[in-house]
Amino acid sequence: MDRQKIFVVVLLGAFILGCSPKVRFESTKPIKIDVSMRIDVYQHVAKQADFIENQIESTQPAQAQQAKPQSSLWPLTSIAYAQEDISPKIKGAVDSRKGRFSELRNWEVKGVIGENRKGYVEIRDRAAAGGDISAVERIIADENKDRQAIYKDISANNDISVEEAGIAYAPRIQQGAAAGTPIEIEVNGQYQWTTKK
Repeated sequence: MDRQKIFVVVLLGAFILGCSPKVRFESTKPIKIDVSMRIDVYQHVAKQADFIENQIESTQPAQAQQAKPQSSLWPLTSIAYAQEDISPKIKGAVDSRKGRFSELRNWEVKGVIGENRKGYVEIRDRAAAGGDISAVERIIADENKDRQAIYKDISANNDISVEEAGIAYAPRIQQGAAAGTPIEIEVNGQYQWTTKK
């Protein structure tokens, strides 16, 4: 009798386990993550940042194109160069940044304004601004508004967030900053402020 009860319990257990739903994932292709696509996007943003910042830092008008190479492939290469033009959506922001570039740089060299890791400027030393703190705050607000417009355009064209666009763009701005500018950099996994040499 005991053997019969054990047999029935084992049989019921096997039946229950056999009837439980099974979830299986089948794929004919192996699963892979394409990290290179994200790297390509960041490299493309870096290229855009370099082009825009070169326009802002130069004495030429922002809409000026690079000289087109003269070769037998000129019609094809001209298409690539045309893609480097400043977008009409951000031309106003680029021109505004270009107009305040020397004033912003002056405050950065004094250590009043710094370049953070997210691609924006912020006050680093209020006391060094003296009685001009309201002028500094105005410059920061205007500059960050124009930068955000540029990042929004870049994010829309590259399928990344505005924040990601700013972070990818920030190294180019810091690279172009003058000596004495406070910059926020990563050191051993931590962000800290330092003075650009």
